[in-house]
Amino acid sequence: MLMWSVLYNRHLKSVTPRKLISAIQVTMALFMISDALFAQGFYQNMGLSDNFYVVIFSGLSEVLLFIKILPFSILVAKLCPPGCEGSLMAFVMSAIAVAFIMSGYLGIALASYVGVTGNDFSRLPLALLIQAFLTLLPLYWSPCIPILELEPDHVNGKPISKKE
Repeated sequence: MLMWSVLYNRHLKSVTPRKLISAIQVTMALFMISDALFAQGFYQNMGLSDNFYVVIFSGLSEVLLFIKILPFSILVAKLCPPGCEGSLMAFVMSAIAVAFIMSGYLGIALASYVGVTGNDFSRLPLALLIQAFLTLLPLYWSPCIPILELEPDHVNGKPISKKE
């Protein structure tokens, strides 16, 4: 997370939150499609070990969930009135926690609906593809993310001095 913060601060600060959040969402969906291929044994047929896939790709997929929080948090902090940033961030983090809990329950419901059981994983790739499709649904509402005027903190490579 610290590395992501440094990368964001140095290179991605100039990208609008709408583009950045949408790009992360698409990347998450691609990783979920990759999980469906993994469940079908595609990578094993290519000679890639299951351990390598789980550590690298599944680990990156989990990290992406938390990476999306940074640009969203910055957007929320810029939009909220001065003085209530802490309360708003506490609310946003609580909403994210509830979303994680609900996604677990909805994942169980999806697995039951598709027919994935403790002994039969043959329908798991279908469930993962449905999950990837549902991950793309928030992109429909991405035009609702406001485009803020980017505040340059550097002009010609030099920090702007703020006079008070």
